Amino acid sequence: MVSGIDHASDPLFGVGNALFGSGRLPSSDDDWREVEYHAYQMVILGKVIQLPGTGPRDAEWTANPQWKGFAEALSSVGMDMLKKAEAKDPQGFDELGNNLVDVCEACHKAFKPDIPTMKIFHKPTAPPAN
Repeated sequence: MVSGIDHASDPLFGVGNALFGSGRLPSSDDDWREVEYHAYQMVILGKVIQLPGTGPRDAEWTANPQWKGFAEALSSVGMDMLKKAEAKDPQGFDELGNNLVDVCEACHKAFKPDIPTMKIFHKPTAPPAN
């Protein structure tokens, strides 16, 4: 989750934050393509987390209709962000970012109350000592 959703969401939040002066709005076609890329990731990740993986509770969680609902909501917010990015329209990204936070927090409240620390995989880790 952290390595996928966290990484995809940070640049999307940045667009919404820029509307209030604490970020940078995309200013070129390349910038908007980058936003589209992260929105696509969010759409896809909402589908991927519905598949059981190797986690100890993955099979249980992915079989739960509530989990599936949260995952679909994640994809839906990503799709809304994608439409805005394709239109190069930053208006509403702040609200969509809030929607994304709401989905993530509700899912964590139901399935993993100890929300993980952000940026776990943002910094390289030291190689293991020999």
